[in-house]
Amino acid sequence: SIEVFIKRFRNMMQHSEWPICIILTATPEGRAMINHDPTLTRRLRPIEMKPMTFASDGALLRKTMIKLFEDAGVRDAGILQIDEFIKILIHASVGRFGVAVEMTIEAIGECLEDDNDEIDMSYFADAYALRMGCDEELNPFVSEHWKQIDT
Repeated sequence: SIEVFIKRFRNMMQHSEWPICIILTATPEGRAMINHDPTLTRRLRPIEMKPMTFASDGALLRKTMIKLFEDAGVRDAGILQIDEFIKILIHASVGRFGVAVEMTIEAIGECLEDDNDEIDMSYFADAYALRMGCDEELNPFVSEHWKQIDT
């Protein structure tokens, strides 16, 4: 079945009126599929998006959250100065920047829904619980053993 898919994939890239020029996938199997076919490897340049880490992406995530808080008109209760909070958010979002931003927006929404102008970790815990449908034991924003939680 992979051969059929690769053939259709190549055909889409060669379409005269509307050729496909960018393909995004969140599956690691995509790279293996491209490497399976020499004609695809000549036409594509795969770029792998690795999961966030605190060391490489913590500062950018923190800066993004500051901007989101400002735009929403909420004040930081001090969580952004705590490295462990950023690490928990990265873990809770499975290292995905977009998911971390979505969770931040959801936490801001929870804060504003409470008519509060100061956001703290409890709003992130609420947003995570709503998103994942989990209890406190499996919520990295609540549990002391957040590193062991399979998010």
